[in-house]
Amino acid sequence: MAKKKVKVKSITAQEMRDLAIAGGVNVPIEQTWVWAEFEETFPHRKLIGFFKIEYEKKPVAILSLVSDKFRGFEFFWAKHGPVWLVEESESLEHEAVDALVKWARKKDSMVAFLRLHLRYPRKRDEVPLSTPAFDEGVILDVGAQEDAFRDSLREDEREKLDAALDEGAVKVKDITDRAVDHLGELYELVDDEEDVAARDFPTLSREDYRNLLTTLGDEHARVYLATEEDEDGEEKPLAWAVFTIGGNEAVYYQSAIDDEGEEHAALSQILHRANRDLREAGVKKLDMVGMGPDLLPAADEDLVLEPEHLELEKKFAETITHVRPAYDVPVNRVLFALVEQTVLPDKAMKKLKRKLKKREKDD
Repeated sequence: MAKKKVKVKSITAQEMRDLAIAGGVNVPIEQTWVWAEFEETFPHRKLIGFFKIEYEKKPVAILSLVSDKFRGFEFFWAKHGPVWLVEESESLEHEAVDALVKWARKKDSMVAFLRLHLRYPRKRDEVPLSTPAFDEGVILDVGAQEDAFRDSLREDEREKLDAALDEGAVKVKDITDRAVDHLGELYELVDDEEDVAARDFPTLSREDYRNLLTTLGDEHARVYLATEEDEDGEEKPLAWAVFTIGGNEAVYYQSAIDDEGEEHAALSQILHRANRDLREAGVKKLDMVGMGPDLLPAADEDLVLEPEHLELEKKFAETITHVRPAYDVPVNRVLFALVEQTVLPDKAMKKLKRKLKKREKDD
């Protein structure tokens, strides 16, 4: 396969959507125009554009790219992309990536790297420097199963959910239409770090949540709240969750729960309700988001994942799916080497923390 047969071409968002429809593939929400609008609410992010990758003049993949910065260095990110229109072989993916690198160098010589989700990474491709890159996840087939979430749980977790539902102490509501007005109340669950098991990282700021929900709207986002009546008859928030929707796929995007909510399986009750609602809305797949612990960012000294951060995985029986993790692909090798140099102290700190934790356990 000659490399010159693979080309990167700029297209419109509508053309990208048309290619996806023609190819019978679903475009992840992060690869859509509406998500690009959300990304641009961050001062350091900017939409670069929408693109198709051609092989012998036939489209084989599509993607959108957003520019971002890490420690002052610019990079382009195709979040959950490229989206393949054909079954990619190792050689086709490699040549597509090479074509993207060549295009990026021409676009901006100061771009340090591309962040792409790959099935066949090469030695030069690094685990992301600044964000977790999961290689496993749970994707529920909500279109085929009436209650895919409950059915996929381990027996003991299913019993916990059923008991909580029978107890009836928790009310779960879809508050999408008024979530923006209640962000302060909801965010209290995130602010109290010692009393909260926030399921995702890094946590968005209050303003980021406002921008997310305002930009995506009820067509692309759902927000659920679980409450319990307190002694004064007031509804006390126990947990909340945000789901994003792209085409016929939804993502369990982020959530928070307090200790009392954990006792009442509040998040499981939210997921049980959301499963039903999303199915009725035509969603086929519900992505519970990645969880493989092996591919962690080198640069985040606070993100030393231990088993307690991966509790979600333990709740499921046999539903683990392999997914394409993100990799940082060098564009400007000099700049990329400088970026790597900035994370070396963090790598050392991370290694030290792991040693100390292991020593504590051994003691």
